[in-house]
Amino acid sequence: MQNPTTGNIPKETLLQMITSLLHSNLDLTFLVKLEQREIEQLIAAIRGRIDENR
Repeated sequence: MQNPTTGNIPKETLLQMITSLLHSNLDLTFLVKLEQREIEQLIAAIRGRIDENR
């Protein structure tokens, strides 16, 4: 099932999105080991948290 928020975005792009959302220079390449769906869920959780704090 495709996530309407992220579509079919490559893992590397999703990793860049996470890094950008976190405003971080940390090495988060370990996240590429996650499944596509897990990364999408992580991005959704981060976005939700950011939206709560706005």
